[in-house]
Amino acid sequence: MRVPLEGPPPRSGPDGNFRLETKAGKSIVVVMTPPRPVTKPGLVLEAGKTLDVGSIAISGPPPKP
Repeated sequence: MRVPLEGPPPRSGPDGNFRLETKAGKSIVVVMTPPRPVTKPGLVLEAGKTLDVGSIAISGPPPKP
């Protein structure tokens, strides 16, 4: 998969919330975190409406052996 980025990526605020805007239709949220991204697929966006996708859990790095 290739994810092109233009300009600085969106970042969360102090409370962990963030807002993204894109065109209506099928979509997926990809949160770029090491060691691998977290995804939230299957979103259907409608023009002029806000969609709260709920919590996206980001776990810490895997334990060292």
